[in-house]
Formats: sequence, C-alpha cells, structure tokens
Amino acid sequence: MDAATGKLLYQKDADLRLPPASTTKVVTAILALESGRSLTQTLVVSKEATRVPASKLYLRPGQSVSIEELLYGIMLASANDASMVLAQGIAGSVERFTDLMTQKAHQIGATNSNFTNPHGLTAPDHYSTAKDLAVFFRYAMKNSTW
Repeated sequence: MDAATGKLLYQKDADLRLPPASTTKVVTAILALESGRSLTQTLVVSKEATRVPASKLYLRPGQSVSIEELLYGIMLASANDASMVLAQGIAGSVERFTDLMTQKAHQIGATNSNFTNPHGLTAPDHYSTAKDLAVFFRYAMKNSTW
C-alpha cells in the first residue's frame, strides 16, 4: 500500500483473516493517543494486567504508570501487561476497549478485523488481514505524536 495515497500496490490473500499478533498493539496505541488523555496521566496497574503471559514490563499491581511510559512499553518492548493497563485505564475494561478497537478499525476502513484483546495473543475471534494491517499502519503514521 502506498502510504501517501492508500493505493494498493500488491496483494496476495489480502483479505485472509489471521491472528494479528503484536501488530494489535498499533491499534491499542492509536486508541490511547486519540483518547484525549494527557500522556502524563498515570494509570494504575491491576492484578489482571500483571497475569498476562509472554512479553512484559513486569509491572506490579497498584503501581502507577504514565500513558506515555505504557505506550513506550507496548511499542518498544511489545509489553502485553502495558497493553492491558492502557485498555483498562482508558475504557474501564478490556472488553469495552476491544469494542472501541474494532469500531476504530471499521471507521478507518479496516473492516475485516475484530479484536478481543489489546495485546495480540491468539484468541478466538481476534483477527485481522494483511490489507487491514496496511490500513492501520498508514493511519498510525499520520499521528504526529509517534
């Protein structure tokens, strides 16, 4: 996909639904950046967030972390725990946040994606496509905060 025009330059199985893995975090970051909250605002780490497996920052329950630090954690360290903290802190629950992720995806033209978590660990009904991923990255690159 051409970043400037959105024109598809090449595609193969562009609409095949597959687990998006950690590229999910790009949509998590988009929602955090567009939430209207200050990057310096702190969010409190829940026990649930610390229990998510795999890549993490090893946050502690009750710890306060700024949105900016959490964004760095998800984009540089692919931290699943930081993704959970952002989801819970911004939307009140992971379920509400993932609904917002799916709505945002559809709003920007990524209509063949559905999210059930903010980190990308494989889960039922958590999917995207190569074409939709290109749409996410193109959209994200327009945000001057990156």
